Amino acid sequence: MVRPQGTDLLSETTNLFPSNQNNHPRINGLTSIKAGDKIHSESTTKLSPSTDTNSLSSTIIENLTMEDVAISLIANGSNNGLIEKNGNKKTGNDMNDVIDYIKYVQNVYVLPPLCMAGIAGNTVVGTVLFKQRSLNSSFIYMFAMVVADILSLISDLFISAGTIIEQYTTSECLRKHSIEMSHWSGALVSFTFRCTAINIVCILSVERFIAISYPFHLKSALTVRFPLTFVSLAFLIGIFANIAKPINIKFMDIQKGNTSVYGAVRTDFYVANKEIMNTVVFSQRLFTGPVQIITFCVMNALIIRGMLRSRKNMGDIKALNATLISDRKHLQVKLCKLLLVFCVWNILAFLPNSILLIIARFFPKLGLSNLRSYTAWLIGDSGDILRVINSASDFIVIILMSSNIRKSFCSKFKCKTILT
Repeated sequence: MVRPQGTDLLSETTNLFPSNQNNHPRINGLTSIKAGDKIHSESTTKLSPSTDTNSLSSTIIENLTMEDVAISLIANGSNNGLIEKNGNKKTGNDMNDVIDYIKYVQNVYVLPPLCMAGIAGNTVVGTVLFKQRSLNSSFIYMFAMVVADILSLISDLFISAGTIIEQYTTSECLRKHSIEMSHWSGALVSFTFRCTAINIVCILSVERFIAISYPFHLKSALTVRFPLTFVSLAFLIGIFANIAKPINIKFMDIQKGNTSVYGAVRTDFYVANKEIMNTVVFSQRLFTGPVQIITFCVMNALIIRGMLRSRKNMGDIKALNATLISDRKHLQVKLCKLLLVFCVWNILAFLPNSILLIIARFFPKLGLSNLRSYTAWLIGDSGDILRVINSASDFIVIILMSSNIRKSFCSKFKCKTILT
């Protein structure tokens, strides 16, 4: 079964079910196809997923260097750890079974309730933000971010649905469709909306910097005048960061002996343009965390500096009894504090996979030798979980940081209680 990235509870191509013992050499949960194996496809590339009957894995090109493998896998969103080749096949397979079982439990038992709670909370907060959108452009950006979170969580539910269908269906056609649905829901759809959300936070940080440092120029700022344009731009960047996945990955049957498995393999286009595509994909993946984290750090430092200056100015404003200006300044400071919490939370969620990406690309010898074990899987999977929790808990951050939204949120439930 494929457990795609993006939700990143979901890695781009990983196992869910405990895998059977097999004789294929495993690298990062992947198995290179041997001469005796047959691929039921027009493709002639030496690619295949694991040939386990109950498990599907990512695929690689045979004879790739370890650096090529790591850059390709991590750049394309795979978070599996490289399986350490210590000659002890039984230990490795036992550990793979544990990892596969953990992934299965996450997708079937953890993901659904977490997503449902996040969808419900974000929906209520989203309605409050939508009603207050005319007060400040920041509310428009927060509303768009919440909508992106909701859509990503809905996509995550399709991963759970695909996992369950694949486990219990007796229809081979339905099983194949469930594998593809589970993969693309996480690797493409969910992760695109998740990238959109973090891009919106980046835009919001720029607006907050202008608001706190240059308050008199805020109304003329492009982010204030054209919020919908910038939200669309955030979505397009999210698409750009993930568009290479359907170009590089396809699904087909692989047969070994009398058994057949349906899984993800590299496309002929990727094989023919491996070096170029690795560079393109790496450039795209920079916009799935690293660039945003750098933006957060720079803008937050400037915002904190502006808030410290604003605190001094607040004393002068109060001395002049300029109540209206003081209230507006206080609102801008509160929104900046809310943004800082969002930025820190997003940094924690996207940092693990960003670290893996940088290590694999710029420190191949050091990184690959240290991560050629289950360490990479642990770091990557923790990042997957953090991103799901991040999307599901954004409404909690907004409620805790904004007293007005908290009051509106509570009033909705009070009204429902009275009506019932």
